[in-house]
Amino acid sequence: PVGRQWRFGFGSEWNYSANLAFNLSYTLAWTGNAKVNVDRGFLAGHVEGKYKNLYAQFFSFSVNWLF
Repeated sequence: PVGRQWRFGFGSEWNYSANLAFNLSYTLAWTGNAKVNVDRGFLAGHVEGKYKNLYAQFFSFSVNWLF
């Protein structure tokens, strides 16, 4: 679970012809800081820590072909 999230993204589409288009996009999801304290028993163990400036990056590329 995370608290507040900030997402920033942009994208572009290029129409190569009437039947073919290329799409490219990027998104940055920043979730801030997180504390972890999980105990899953003898076999899985215990995980504890503080993590700062957590983020995920997403890249997308697609081709649209109309036929």
